[in-house]
Amino acid sequence: MPETQYRLFTVTEAARQLGVSRETVRRWIHRGVIRAVRVGKNHKIPEVELKRLVGRNGAERATE
Repeated sequence: MPETQYRLFTVTEAARQLGVSRETVRRWIHRGVIRAVRVGKNHKIPEVELKRLVGRNGAERATE
């Protein structure tokens, strides 16, 4: 069975990619807008999640 690999972004990297603040990314994680994985005390956002948001016309749509 093949292993699936994908890139994980930090909250800071995700915020930069989406053009929003780190706090906004954290808020979206806690609201369930963005799926993230917990690594120690930090959240990591899979690349597919960022692509999903960008595919929905950017971060502005995530607040709807």
